[in-house]
Amino acid sequence: MRKWLTATTRVHARLCAIVRLYNAPHRAGEGVLSDRLAGEDKTLLFDALNAAAFEIDLIREQVSEQMAKAPPTSAPPGSHLKVSEMAARFDRGEWLFIEGDAKIANL
Repeated sequence: MRKWLTATTRVHARLCAIVRLYNAPHRAGEGVLSDRLAGEDKTLLFDALNAAAFEIDLIREQVSEQMAKAPPTSAPPGSHLKVSEMAARFDRGEWLFIEGDAKIANL
C-alpha cells in the first residue's frame, strides 16, 4: 500500500509543480522553458497530464491486480456462505466478485 500511496503523491506533486510554474514562469529560470510557460504553451500542460494519466493507470492496474487475488469460492450465489465470503472480501479490501466463483447454471 505504501508504494502506491508514495507513487500517487509523486504524480500529484509533479502536476502541482507544473501549475506553480505556470503561475510564476520566472521560477523556471531563464530560457526556453520559462518563455513557453509565460506564453501559456498548452503542450507543456498536455504532456504533464498525459504522463500523470499513464502513471496513475499503472498504479490503478497494480491495485486492481492485488484486489483480484482473492481465491474463488464454490459457494452458490445468494447462499449465506457466499454472502459471508463477500463480506470477508470487502473487509480485506478485495474485489467482491472474483473470476472462478460459482455461478448459477442454466441461466
